[in-house]
Amino acid sequence: MKRINTTTRNLLLILAAAFTNCLIDGTMNLIVTICLCLALIPTARRMDRESRNQ
Repeated sequence: MKRINTTTRNLLLILAAAFTNCLIDGTMNLIVTICLCLALIPTARRMDRESRNQ
């Protein structure tokens, strides 16, 4: 069985958090949105590094 790489795993976790964020109201929604934005930064850097190496 093929192992899922780190970038794909991070993107799946971000997708799950975004879906959960749709179900949350109030201040918690804002907190999760901020966490999503912050989580995308290292994932985008890793994806950029992977594309340069190929």
